[in-house]
Amino acid sequence: MLKALAPFLTIIYMAITLLCGVFYLRDFNKKLTVLLCLVVLTFSNLFLLWGETSYGLFFDGISVIALLTLFWVLGYKEAFKILGVVETSYLFLLILGKTVFALTPEGIVLLVIAFFLKLAVFPLFLWLPIVVKSIDAITAGFFICIFEIVDFVLLWRTVEQASWFPQFFESLREFSLYIEIITLLLGAGLALCEKNLKKLLAYATIDDTGYLLIGLSLFSPVSLYGTTILWINHLIAKLGLFFIAYRIEKNTSVISLGKVKGLAKDYPGLAFSFLVFALTLIGVPIFPGFWGKLFLYQEVFKLSKALFGLMVLGGCLTLVYFIRAYHSLFLGEKEPETVQPFLPKLDLVLVMLLSFTIVLGCLIIGF
Repeated sequence: MLKALAPFLTIIYMAITLLCGVFYLRDFNKKLTVLLCLVVLTFSNLFLLWGETSYGLFFDGISVIALLTLFWVLGYKEAFKILGVVETSYLFLLILGKTVFALTPEGIVLLVIAFFLKLAVFPLFLWLPIVVKSIDAITAGFFICIFEIVDFVLLWRTVEQASWFPQFFESLREFSLYIEIITLLLGAGLALCEKNLKKLLAYATIDDTGYLLIGLSLFSPVSLYGTTILWINHLIAKLGLFFIAYRIEKNTSVISLGKVKGLAKDYPGLAFSFLVFALTLIGVPIFPGFWGKLFLYQEVFKLSKALFGLMVLGGCLTLVYFIRAYHSLFLGEKEPETVQPFLPKLDLVLVMLLSFTIVLGCLIIGF
């Protein structure tokens, strides 16, 4: 199944890079260096997507260097330091898991920890909101999405390797499920308490990652199908939400809930886009997120009623924090002085992402 997804994931990766590259060319300095970083990052990550070879560690290293260089060139020194620690730890665990302990249960555990670190899974998640808050929303959306594509693929391959050791695989699967449920609930709970929009989206990403990893841990055909739907849905919707955050951030002095409000009156396109992306991440019927979560809920219900109840609780928290964010940003009394007059109504990027979301939902219904 993973091999069949490789061409589609490549198209999504290229599309995300192209969309973000347009923003970098238009709004950022040092355009040539930034583009060079994107090209190197894309080449190395696409190599990793297409298969596991003896050159994997080399391209992992190139990918890390390119991403850190991008952050340095853009001037995000604090994020560079934090991400540098994360990426160095990741590479260290990766080297141990693929060389010293290659193809052993111990090596698989090291690899799982490495990918959990990159994907910001409990208890290794605190770095993500800090980094996201300290960088622009375009870069935040870009690096979250590419992490989710590449590292989730690598984790999927590691889970397939773990299945070669049946007894170990069952223990790993059971332990991972509890970690992932905690990740889901913590991400949703912290998002509910957060007022900074970018940090809220970072916590929402942690929440969504919990769902994806639950489906991967169950490792049944139905759960993997549901996970794939949620995976693609999350990439499109979360990137769209970060683009909206960038629009708001660029044209206001703050990006905190309650301080920027009433945007729906003058910018209905942004309000509609935010609502659609939020609804599909919540899992409202007809949207693609609904079908992905439905498949996961069915599989978890068969396994454990308690875990099913906790997932439903997480879903309720997701509903509340997105409603809160939408109400705070787009409804209420408008404060004209907070928004510059050139904030666009709706741009081509958001139209494309909205179209992908709607088409994906229709395709799933058709099948």
